[in-house]
Formats: sequence, C-alpha cells, structure tokens
Amino acid sequence: MARPDVSKERKQQILQAAARVFVSKGLEAARMEEIAQEAGLSVGGVYWYFESKEAIIHALLQEMFDADLSELRGVLAAEGSVQARLRAYVRSGLAPATEQSPLSNELYSLATRNEAARGHLLAYLGEFQHLLAVLIQQGIDRGELRAVDPMTAALTLLTAYEGFTELAMLGLLQPDPEGALLAMLDLLLAGMSQPTAPAMLPVASSHVFNSGKWQATPRS
Repeated sequence: MARPDVSKERKQQILQAAARVFVSKGLEAARMEEIAQEAGLSVGGVYWYFESKEAIIHALLQEMFDADLSELRGVLAAEGSVQARLRAYVRSGLAPATEQSPLSNELYSLATRNEAARGHLLAYLGEFQHLLAVLIQQGIDRGELRAVDPMTAALTLLTAYEGFTELAMLGLLQPDPEGALLAMLDLLLAGMSQPTAPAMLPVASSHVFNSGKWQATPRS
C-alpha cells in the first residue's frame, strides 16, 4: 500500500515553525537548526523540503501575498457597490494583518536589502494595484465613481491602505483602528464618487494623531 503524500502538510509545518523562529530570533540570526527543532523535525528533514533559509523566506512571502491577493479577487467577484465591498475588505483584513505584523515587519524589512525579497514585494504590490484598478473601473462603469484614472486612483488607495495598516500594526490607531481605516477609505472614495451617488456612510468620529496615538474624537 502506497504511503500517503504528506509533503504539503510538512511544508506548512516547517513554514509555521519558521515564522515563529523568525519573529523571536530575527531573519538574519535564525538558523535552520532552530527551525527544525521548532518544527519537531531533523535538519535533514527541513532541507528535504527547502534547500535553504532563503527558500523558506520566499515561500512565506509568497504564501502571505497569495492569501491577500486571493481575498482581493474575491472582492472583485462579490456583489454590492464598490464602497461596500472595499469597506468589507478593510474590516476583514485588519485583524489578520495585525496578528501577523511581527512577521510582516521582518519580511518587509528584508525587502530593503535583498533583491529577491524586493522582487516578491514589488510583484505583489503591482498585482494589488492592478486588482484595485479593476475594482475602480467597475465603479466607473456602473456610474458609482467619476471617470478617474483607475491606476492612479488604485495607487492612492494602495499607499493609503498600506500606510494606515502599518500604523495599526504598530498600535498607533488606538482606540479604534477599524474606524480610522474606514474614515480614510470613505474620504478617498468621496473624492472619486459621482455627485449623484448615494451619500457616503457617516463616520462616527474623527481621528487625530496626538502624542503618538490616534485619538477618536466624537463629532459635535
């Protein structure tokens, strides 16, 4: 009887162990022996699936980016207005982004000094911008949005979202990170909306950066 193929499970086991080691030790200091120990495997077992630490890092990057892009493709296929779908995307993505922020920070930092990691990041951001542009074009075609340049508008949304998400990861959007992100999104979409489009959803509070923290201030 043939043995079951456990390669997919083993790779996930190694990647999850590596993520924990990278967060605790840092990408540069982490060793394959530590990853193997964390995974409960021999060093040779780890090398059977990944030829180097760099291969593990690139696999983690690809996994993280693929998951995010898959979710955004789901937004494209979903029903509802562009505004409603983007708000749902922001809501659903904030908690996972915050949870994996220690690893994300390590991987993003690597992209500043490693060409391969930088290539992965640029490819991801390019595809993210493209998918956002397709979504914006949907809004234009349906009369929800003005005839803006989709790629420029997508880049604006992308950079604002990435920046706000980074602040949320650092804990600087307390006490209401979701409210701050949605306020940013509503503000940008209001600038792209047709004058006859339905009014934007009201924002319950304003957000100001004060003494290193975002403060939610109720509107008068």
